Amino acid sequence: MGKTQLLGVVVVVFVLLLGGATPVRSASPSLSDLIRTTPDGSTLTLSGEYVVHETIEIFDRRNLTIQGDGTAVVRQSNNGDDGAKVFVVTGGTNVTFQNFEIAGANPDAGSYSRRTALGAAIAIKGTQGVRIEGMHIHDTWGDFVDLDTWGRHFPTTEQVSIVGNTLERSGRQGVSISRMVVDVRIEGNLVREVARSVFDIEHARVVSGIDIADNVVHGYRHYFLFIGRGGDVSDVAVSGNTATGPGPGETGGKGFVHVLLRDPLNLIQGVLVCDNVVENYLDQNDFSGATDVVTTCATAERRSRYA
Repeated sequence: MGKTQLLGVVVVVFVLLLGGATPVRSASPSLSDLIRTTPDGSTLTLSGEYVVHETIEIFDRRNLTIQGDGTAVVRQSNNGDDGAKVFVVTGGTNVTFQNFEIAGANPDAGSYSRRTALGAAIAIKGTQGVRIEGMHIHDTWGDFVDLDTWGRHFPTTEQVSIVGNTLERSGRQGVSISRMVVDVRIEGNLVREVARSVFDIEHARVVSGIDIADNVVHGYRHYFLFIGRGGDVSDVAVSGNTATGPGPGETGGKGFVHVLLRDPLNLIQGVLVCDNVVENYLDQNDFSGATDVVTTCATAERRSRYA
């Protein structure tokens, strides 16, 4: 064997010893990286399955759409961080989630646990202009959607539409609204097996302009809508909804709309409840904590601002 051939053999053996015979592929970018590198004013289209090991933070973005192609699933891993959120959107304007699945990691979803209840699929903190549409969200540690604020830099969440989604098996509420949140439309959603109340307004500073219309709900343990525990709440409409079937607890839901006012310095006013169908529940409303309650309405006039 000549020197040139011998040298070639030595090189090949050396490469094999180093593991060079196996191609080294760079890791695919995480969903968090994909979102971070998508410019403002753009649409990120998801395809296939993405496993999320920690909360995805979306901070102060402008005109960002995250949409699925019909196959997209964002699956939360159960890595011991019980109660984690999947997405947290802080600040920014015009952020859209559209047409994909968020699969939570809660094996006991539909039942409430204080330890894990602060988790959520999508948490919005001080964002103006949010659309959550055509989503399938299920098996969350806490709420499907949590609307809140974030400090003095992002003090108000405004102009939120939660429309045409399928929401199944929460670990706390369905949609939570707290502190300063205005102009929210929750319409045309299918909701199943909520561990506590389907829609919950608590710890408010100023909450107003909440429209809950034409949703179909099957299974909740507390109330369809609960309002209470502080703050000023006004201009809330509940119309055209259907609540059927027993709740996931032994006795089903406690009632339909319940208003609880603990602090006389706070004010709950302008509550509109009409044209709803309530079956197999305690068909009762408690408005004792509210003023200016209306039980007959023209829903077309109510929704005119969203036309």
